[in-house]
Amino acid sequence: MRALFVLLVVTGCGSKQPAAPQPIGNERVRPEREQRSPSDAQTWIAKLDDPREMERAASELEQLGDPRAIKPLGEAWLAQGRPVRLLQVMIGIARPHKAWDVALPYLSRAVSEIDETNPRSVDSAQKAADALGEAKLGAAALIELAEKPVSKKTIAAQIAAIRALGKFAGNADVAKGLVRVISKDAPAHPRTAPDKQTGRALEERYGLYLAVTGASVNALAELRAPIAATPLALALYRTPELFTQVRRALVATGPTAKTELRQALVGKNKAVNELFKTQKLGQYCGDHGDAPCQPVSAMTFYAAIVLGDFHDPAVVPDLLAVLQARPLPPYYIDDQPAPNSQFHAVFDALAKLGAADAAAPTYKLWRNNKTDVMVRAVAIAAYPFIARDAAGVAELGKIAADNAADDQLRMDAATAFAQLSTDKRDIALLVSLAKKYFDAAADKTKQAAKQPTERDRKASERAAKAYVGYAHMFLTHTARIDLAIRCKRDISCYADTLKLTSDAIATTLKPYIADLASWTADEKRGLVAAAIERAMLEIGKQGDKAKQLTEPLLDAASSDDRAIRGAILRALPKIAPLPCPACVAKLDNAIKAAEGKSSLGDLTIETMVVRNYFTWAGR
Repeated sequence: MRALFVLLVVTGCGSKQPAAPQPIGNERVRPEREQRSPSDAQTWIAKLDDPREMERAASELEQLGDPRAIKPLGEAWLAQGRPVRLLQVMIGIARPHKAWDVALPYLSRAVSEIDETNPRSVDSAQKAADALGEAKLGAAALIELAEKPVSKKTIAAQIAAIRALGKFAGNADVAKGLVRVISKDAPAHPRTAPDKQTGRALEERYGLYLAVTGASVNALAELRAPIAATPLALALYRTPELFTQVRRALVATGPTAKTELRQALVGKNKAVNELFKTQKLGQYCGDHGDAPCQPVSAMTFYAAIVLGDFHDPAVVPDLLAVLQARPLPPYYIDDQPAPNSQFHAVFDALAKLGAADAAAPTYKLWRNNKTDVMVRAVAIAAYPFIARDAAGVAELGKIAADNAADDQLRMDAATAFAQLSTDKRDIALLVSLAKKYFDAAADKTKQAAKQPTERDRKASERAAKAYVGYAHMFLTHTARIDLAIRCKRDISCYADTLKLTSDAIATTLKPYIADLASWTADEKRGLVAAAIERAMLEIGKQGDKAKQLTEPLLDAASSDDRAIRGAILRALPKIAPLPCPACVAKLDNAIKAAEGKSSLGDLTIETMVVRNYFTWAGR
């Protein structure tokens, strides 16, 4: 009987047991030993401390995306040697929930406590820096990493930190931090090395310096901070290897930067003058300082090029004053002077400005046979953009037809001739010049058939092909003149050229181009580009009168044809009403469309420069 009683007690039979707890509201009471559901983040949070379960737990939490997991993931990241995987999951969960404040302590520590001897730590710092930039938090930690001595092991994380800082628009401390980075003295240049072994060591250090400095310049371009104007102007001369980045950043910085550059152009920028004095940037004395010193035009050269990007006609007198000096190379490489001079920079700027008041002195310069031939060539190339009448057209035609003239001079004269002419008789001149080259090509083809050796035969065939190329160059110019004859002063007619097709222009030019059927598809597209170039040139000269064409030009600005987009980019700043938010938006689209297309690199740079101008112009 006693055994039966015990059994009944144990099983609950024959006795009254306490009632089960009742649920409160909709809450279900979980028995103490019940397993949590796999869909409950707490199930996997509890397993983050187990090295055997950590990877699966992180994957499950990543799928669940529960923000309650952010802090536990951060703590597990700290406790387990800072594996990048846990940090990535934490960031991935924080992003959609905008829960950056919870992740901030861990992201900041990943950046500020970077250990270059631990690849995990470096990778974590890089991922954390990207996330902080996205969240626009943790600026102090990012600045600290950016300013650390550059190291081969930490360079990727430092670049990530600097890139992130570019997203802190309006933050004065960030701008100051980046300015400190670009203001650091450069290490010894590799070309100053006495031997190859030393050169390799210097090359690595200098490369790291350029990488960090260049990234900081790009970040400052995004910030558009006026306090960066002077440091960026100095960087233009301190690191000419970064000219492209510095140029973009200076234009993005706005009028303050323009003032710095204008003062540098006329030799009145105190900071630039001091830099040139201490670092002897106004002369070249050999890579090792053992050669006779030669003056260079670096100060005016770089300032002039960038000043053109500000599209302010007030700088024209200062640019013209530079032409009173003798042309000098801006730099030397391996004891050899650069192929250009400050005159190239000045005429590049004048062409971008479309400075009509520069036409007369430019005309006087290039028509003087005593002027240096390369100076004449660049003056001629700029002349159509600043001329407002037909003065000089006949002379340009004579230079183009002169077989004894310098080849570059002839080519630039032929282009300028076609960019200015409105006379059908000038088309006849181009056709006659092309015929001379066709005849020369025919002679070379006949010679090839008679050559005794394979080598001589191929040489004659190459010469014949080159002559045909020259002939087609002259015939391509007919597209420019024919368009001007047809459109006259009708700017809508010029705008319609943006819709021109290869077939349409081939039909128009067939009377002038006898061998058009043999032209390649690329050559026919060249005819379209030539016509559009002339159209954009004429539209740009109309200034505000053509402002209604801003939208059609912007729609065509994403063209992959460098000649077409380049012509559009020259015209836009001359006609667009300011401010022009549509210009910024559509040029951003053109830049995005070119991503990944390495062949469009230089074209994308020019698009960025014009876009940077429109970010502040008129505001």
